[in-house]
Amino acid sequence: MGARCLIERRNRIGRAFFHDVLPLDHFAVHDGKLVFDDLAVKYGFEGARAYSVQWFAFDNRTSRRTPIAGAESFDVPPSPEPNLAAVIQANDPRKTVTVYLRGEQVVGIDRSW
Repeated sequence: MGARCLIERRNRIGRAFFHDVLPLDHFAVHDGKLVFDDLAVKYGFEGARAYSVQWFAFDNRTSRRTPIAGAESFDVPPSPEPNLAAVIQANDPRKTVTVYLRGEQVVGIDRSW
């Protein structure tokens, strides 16, 4: 199989998969902000897009999420809870990524589509 064929195959798979989910990855906290890569944008399958986030205090024992009022930027909000959840959306509200933090460490990711 030639390189050209492999590249086209990769691009078709990328377009199909990245269309079905919000393809965010490489989550980290830098300088108090949650950062990530949008793989669809990075690899040219989508143009730049805006994201929204809602933060929650997360009780790991009960899986209960309590909204943190006013926490709608990517700055990690102060919270008495050691665990937080950030629900990220772009243009389709059905496609979300929830990022779980313990302090400033990413400890889990859930996707919905």
